[in-house]
Amino acid sequence: MAPPAPPWEELRELFRQALELPEDEWPTFLDSVPKTDGLRAELRSLLEAHRRSDGFLEPTAEAASSPFPGPRQDSTAGAARGHPPHRGTDPLEGRVLGTYRLVYRLESGGMGSVYLAVRADDEYQQRVAVKILREGRISDELIARFRNERQILAALDHPLVAKLLDGGTTREGLPYLVMEYIEGEPIDEYCARRQLSLGQRIDLFRKVCSAVQFAHQNLVIHRDLKPANILITADGTPKLLDFGIAKLLNPELFAASPDATSKVRLLTPTYASPEQILGHPVSTAADVYSLGVVLYLLLTGRSPYTSTAESPTKLARWITSVKVLKPSERVLQDSREASEALPSTDTRSIQRRPVTARRRRISRKLRGDLDAIALKALAKEPRHRYASVEALSDDLGRAADHYPVQARPANPLYRCARFLRRNRLATTLATGFVVAILGFSLLMALQRSELIRERDRAEQVKTLLMDLFQVSDPLLTSADQLSARDILDEGERRLRSRQTLEPETRAELLDTLGVIYLRLGELERANEILSSSLRIRIAQSGERSLETARTLNFLAEARLEEGKFEQAIPHLEKALAIRRRELGPTSLQVGETLNDLAKAMHYGGDLEAAERRYREALEIRETALSGSHPEIAETLNNLAIALWQQGKSAQAEPLHRRALDMRRRLLGAEHIEVSESLNNLAALLAGLGRYEEAQTHYEQALSLRRQILGPSHPRVGNTQNNLGGVLLARGDIEVADQHYRQALEVYRASFGETHPRTARVLCNLGRVREQARDFPQAERLYRGAISTFRQTLPPAHPDLAWCLCQLAGVLIAEQDFASAEPLAQEALSILEQKLPADHWRLAEAQSLVGVCRAARGEREAAEPLLTQSVKILAAKPTHEAQSRARVAEAFLGPAQPAAEGEH
Repeated sequence: MAPPAPPWEELRELFRQALELPEDEWPTFLDSVPKTDGLRAELRSLLEAHRRSDGFLEPTAEAASSPFPGPRQDSTAGAARGHPPHRGTDPLEGRVLGTYRLVYRLESGGMGSVYLAVRADDEYQQRVAVKILREGRISDELIARFRNERQILAALDHPLVAKLLDGGTTREGLPYLVMEYIEGEPIDEYCARRQLSLGQRIDLFRKVCSAVQFAHQNLVIHRDLKPANILITADGTPKLLDFGIAKLLNPELFAASPDATSKVRLLTPTYASPEQILGHPVSTAADVYSLGVVLYLLLTGRSPYTSTAESPTKLARWITSVKVLKPSERVLQDSREASEALPSTDTRSIQRRPVTARRRRISRKLRGDLDAIALKALAKEPRHRYASVEALSDDLGRAADHYPVQARPANPLYRCARFLRRNRLATTLATGFVVAILGFSLLMALQRSELIRERDRAEQVKTLLMDLFQVSDPLLTSADQLSARDILDEGERRLRSRQTLEPETRAELLDTLGVIYLRLGELERANEILSSSLRIRIAQSGERSLETARTLNFLAEARLEEGKFEQAIPHLEKALAIRRRELGPTSLQVGETLNDLAKAMHYGGDLEAAERRYREALEIRETALSGSHPEIAETLNNLAIALWQQGKSAQAEPLHRRALDMRRRLLGAEHIEVSESLNNLAALLAGLGRYEEAQTHYEQALSLRRQILGPSHPRVGNTQNNLGGVLLARGDIEVADQHYRQALEVYRASFGETHPRTARVLCNLGRVREQARDFPQAERLYRGAISTFRQTLPPAHPDLAWCLCQLAGVLIAEQDFASAEPLAQEALSILEQKLPADHWRLAEAQSLVGVCRAARGEREAAEPLLTQSVKILAAKPTHEAQSRARVAEAFLGPAQPAAEGEH
């Protein structure tokens, strides 16, 4: 059983008394505290946590949801540390702010206090953390910084970032924000208490990296990354907290951003980068450094600085100038107290061997790649660190899979060693020895040239970015506010004009610009930029490099958006082959390319091949991402569409609902990917004839997409097009016509006249005119759509067959059976290749051919087609299927009583 928890009031009073003493008197004070009830141990833990987290320049901005260190409970139950209440000592306790009642104060920090709060309206139960600016410290700068945190959190929507739920101002004029309440442990304590292995620690750390990378992609630098701001919940999910001192790279995100040159520097010195300590401007490289400190701590159980308890001046000198020991060496120098924080190994071995043997074992595992990765992240100069958090995470993944890492010179000897490590059984020792001897002769020259290239590349990026962000300097530009698009366009212009930029750097920046333009829907520009990047990649790295594969994937995505599936598929197949060879068959990057390749096959009409690829991608993603992740939801969504379009609605619906639930849970109810799931689930429901339910989902998706993307984005047009179909099926022809025409306007503006999406809307408008009995206008619209499909789609595409059926149906209504039959026969030939025998679309084509043959008097040839199609179509609950069934039944005539009796 776990020891009883120490009395809180006594522990808090002892903690307060200790903080009033000089730090060198803490050991004596601790000796005077009784050991009973774990009081001394808990007090020592509190003081150690205080020593690690307190700053020497200014108090840090404490995390809104960070737990105050509390009593250690039974670790086998996975319990998190508690939060000691301060009941009866705070006048704000019990106050109602908005819909939340403050229960008690959890903690106080440099900017304010954090309270545990609950819903005050009893609508439902919810615990939240409320952060309020401290009244005694109000200043214009701190209010601006507090609002900065609120705006940053509102802009960051990620499953691993603590969510902002609400915000406002108290009646005293103090700003507050309401955040998700996180119960968890700091990442270092979580790893130590559970004795996680080295691999488990790295996996957990890489999840943290994904959250920080997300912040960077949204132009936010955290600037205070430390274990106290990285909590791990009971189920092992990391949560990134406290953006109170974060820096915005985007000047447009809000108007009152705190001045980057402020004299008040809020930071945690033992996790701050050298440039933060020196007061220099910071970039994303500062977060890379702080993550490097956290990684070092997780690998070794100790800080990279061996004198953290010394004076502030000495600590600053260590951080800015003293060389950091390799983790493998630091492990061997650790004191005996550090052993509990080290990565676990086989517990049976620990019982038999002394601690020193365990440290030697861990040191061997750290030596080489992990040493190099940690030291690269902790480089004193920002230009010598990883270019991004993503690059740091990727290197850890490559090290785990025994692939060469960026942090070490990519010389032949090293590559050979990695290859041998990955292929022990397939490679003989003699072959490895020969390769090693041949590679050693190039070692020194390659190592030197690689260092020079890295230095020059970082310097070029720095110069370009400094020039670019001068665009927003009010001393250098007009007073008019620049938009993000203006800065983006200027960045492209300067990038193309900078002739001295290193090719690899130019390609990297072109990739970034191309993807941004792609997300904005500017496809022609995105294709031009990404094609330029691909030419550079191939010239510099070769056709089989990972860099080339990455750009191929981006370019294929742009081709898909353009509707050029036949161009996207070869790009993706090349990228897939490269990534499988370089990263192994189960890499997440392989899963990404498989998902995109399936999508290209899907859009190209090869539904069975698409389904196989989606299932491969789903298996990789579910294995690597522990069963719940936005990437898993993406593949579930795509697979469900492919299944539905093959007539497998019973399999598709639960996948759609699982993807929708996962996205809502991970991303929030108002995320763009939630609108995608709503839209696609609605399409399936409409196909099942559940029109009212489908209309509700479409309207929710349309509202979300308009709110997030504006009225002119292609995704808005997509939902309007789909909603028009449901309204048409329900008989609301006028409103359906309005939605179709608005979708057509959006698609023409985004894709032009000759795009498959534009053609699909034309075909839908033809259905409107057909239902209104305006057959000449319907025929004209169908023929226009078919002309575009023939120009842009493969010759045997289901969308072409669908529109051919529509035109044949109009011609039959006009009694022009001779013109209708070849169109219906072409559609039938296509759908027989693509769809199962019981699919209603195939039955529709059969019925049209049968009607044409019956009209020509060929009853024996028509009867099997009509009988089969009526059986399938009449069972389909959709308006369109049953309309076709009624026409087919009319041509069966009185000789078919059995068919009549089935309905």
